[in-house]
Amino acid sequence: MSVRKRRLKSGKDSWEYSIELGRDFSGKRLQEKRSGFATMKEAKAPERLRLNEIESGKKAVKKLAFPYACELYMQNARLHYAGNTLDKYERYIKDYFDIFKNQNFHEIRIDLVNRWKNRMLEQEKSSSVINDCIKLLKAIGSYLCSNEYAERNPFENVQKISIPAKEIKVFNLRQITRMLRRAKKNYPDYIPCCIQLCLRG
Repeated sequence: MSVRKRRLKSGKDSWEYSIELGRDFSGKRLQEKRSGFATMKEAKAPERLRLNEIESGKKAVKKLAFPYACELYMQNARLHYAGNTLDKYERYIKDYFDIFKNQNFHEIRIDLVNRWKNRMLEQEKSSSVINDCIKLLKAIGSYLCSNEYAERNPFENVQKISIPAKEIKVFNLRQITRMLRRAKKNYPDYIPCCIQLCLRG
């Protein structure tokens, strides 16, 4: 944490405070900053208030970078998941969430989420993979809100991709006739089963 004076382009001095929030996935330092104070004293009072909020558990951060939000979630996930599930989460975050990496978590809006969904479809990702990603994004947001790192979950109302119903193939009369003839010749004991199969189609 620190308070410092900055010279603005207008030539006037402005004071700001910054609070260290840790590091994101890439190791980059993350800070919460607030500026525009006329004096050091004016900057120190809200800095102390903000530090007290963080220490008392009111951790909602205005500039919570998306990669850092993911890391906060994964720190908890590593305590509860292992193996394939954990590997899948880490792969999704690394490979599929690039569009969010330069965003502050609370600034993500539905238009950006829809752009991400369209991009995934353009890359021919399956509906099941996209829906798994949406489930993970919702879980990240829910965890951050529950632990007061964020005030809202931008993924809460994101709709999943519709998975097309599989086409049911029905045997035609010619196929049924051939099947019964072959069964009668080679597997006479299975004729009743073949009939049942054909009726189900």
